[in-house]
Amino acid sequence: MKRKILLILGITTGLFATIINVPTDSSSIQGGINGAIDGDTVLVQPGTYFENINFNGQNVIVMSENGADSCTIESAAGVFENGTVVIFENGENHTAELKGFTISGGNAESMGGGILCENSSPVLKDLKIINNHSGYSAAWDGIGVGGGIALINSDAYVYDSIISSNLTSGGWGHNGSGGGIYCSNSSPTFSTVLIADNHSGTGGGLMSNSSTIIMLNCTTIDNDASKINSEVGNGIQLNNSVLTVINSIIWGSDSLQDIVSLDSSIISMSYTNFHHGMDGSGNISDDPLFVDPDNGDYCLQQGSPGIDAAASLFIWEGDTMVNIPDSLYNGNAPDMGAYESPYTVGAVNDLDVLPDKYALNQNYPNPFNPTTAFSYTLPELASIKLTVFDIRGQEVIILSESDKPPGKYEVHWNGKDHNRIQVSTGVYFCRLQTGSFNQTIKMVFLR
Repeated sequence: MKRKILLILGITTGLFATIINVPTDSSSIQGGINGAIDGDTVLVQPGTYFENINFNGQNVIVMSENGADSCTIESAAGVFENGTVVIFENGENHTAELKGFTISGGNAESMGGGILCENSSPVLKDLKIINNHSGYSAAWDGIGVGGGIALINSDAYVYDSIISSNLTSGGWGHNGSGGGIYCSNSSPTFSTVLIADNHSGTGGGLMSNSSTIIMLNCTTIDNDASKINSEVGNGIQLNNSVLTVINSIIWGSDSLQDIVSLDSSIISMSYTNFHHGMDGSGNISDDPLFVDPDNGDYCLQQGSPGIDAAASLFIWEGDTMVNIPDSLYNGNAPDMGAYESPYTVGAVNDLDVLPDKYALNQNYPNPFNPTTAFSYTLPELASIKLTVFDIRGQEVIILSESDKPPGKYEVHWNGKDHNRIQVSTGVYFCRLQTGSFNQTIKMVFLR
């Protein structure tokens, strides 16, 4: 095997590391790992690789040359063979990295359809972990866990990734646990991760047993759990676990089971948009206004309440949990969720002149289809609620409900109700309420 030598200069020592190119130096990714030693890099060219790989205790970097959209690792196992796509199970630490791949087609016997980290703590970055399954042998009396990722005794770091459309199954109506992610006796950190459209019996997005989990700038949306006659945790289920959520969005159906906390679990949430609301600094419960959630676009559209609403610096019990430099966000503060928007919060044109009165201005355009914008002004700090009603006076959607400093604001509405169903043609009303002010405008939606 040809080996290309890369000299890495340290401050006091010189270290030699090897770059092994796939498929030039090795025809397979596994072959590259087998030929590597700690500190080496396996660099993978664009393409689809049908493999089931195991790091085998090697603390190496396995990375694609051009990112997850250009390089896929797909399980090569048969239907009734254990087909986890990537396995870490021999004590790999944070110097073992997997980055820049789509991980797909995994079909595990019981744990980790896409990735299994057991007794290991690698870094997983820039991954799309999609369309994997765990629990093929559990149809009658067992359960599958971690359709996308299973973390067992692991302190893995997961960054800049998508975990979507993964599935678990199991016997006797259970349907498995942790459609997207399963954690047991682990302490992982998830940062800028989208967890969407995963399915399981319990913990559709994430299932945690006896674990301590940190989620920073994550979006958890549209996950589903379906165990019969049970508290199931559509988005997240915790059993004897600790969950810390900062700068994130947790959104789903009207079900109150987006997060289910059992067995004395503890949840700490700050600067997060949670569908059903939770006490904590900077938390809101407003429609996130994703660009196109029905087609998987969970970026924030202009006017989203999550724009400039997160914390750039957050210290918790003496530990710096978040410290985001100005260069990594637009506007006055970072955005909530996994994706930074190009937009910023609307403000008065002349920053030296603040509004002198409360006002809700007529929306534009009107009539509209599919989107319209509302602007309003606040002369002072106020707790506001901006709500759309139909002609019968029934609430359609709450566009914003939070404390706002004085200024001019703009909010957009896409013509959908709180279930993201397009409303019918007709007359609607938008009402701005504060402690001392109440104004309503009339508008027409045309389909």
